[in-house]
Amino acid sequence: MIRRSNIKVEPIQEETEQTQPPLEIPTKMRWKNMGGTFRLNRNTIIKPGEKFLAFPYEISEAFRDVIIPLEAIPEVKPKPIPFIPVNYTLKPTDDGFFDIYNIQGKKMNEKPLEETVAKNLINDLQN
Repeated sequence: MIRRSNIKVEPIQEETEQTQPPLEIPTKMRWKNMGGTFRLNRNTIIKPGEKFLAFPYEISEAFRDVIIPLEAIPEVKPKPIPFIPVNYTLKPTDDGFFDIYNIQGKKMNEKPLEETVAKNLINDLQN
């Protein structure tokens, strides 16, 4: 005899929301070889005067004078580098001079300095 259970099985619903924006896929561009024979990264030989398709990153900046684009090259905006301020501290030594230390505790000067010289050095390091 087969018994039926009262357990209901519901299908799992996947979330369709995208948490990340879609990535830009680089597209191939048309190029023309104005110089001598040229070899791409994938061992394709390009003859002089030949037009071909390639990604912008496949053509080295050094060869852009002989391999010219027939279309506009898309601009890549570099990400800005965040500015992280660096803090330095003065610590007096036993003989009345001062040492300069960074955040990690590394000593920044070789010999102990006078207070005015040490403060000037800190101003120079921070600017």
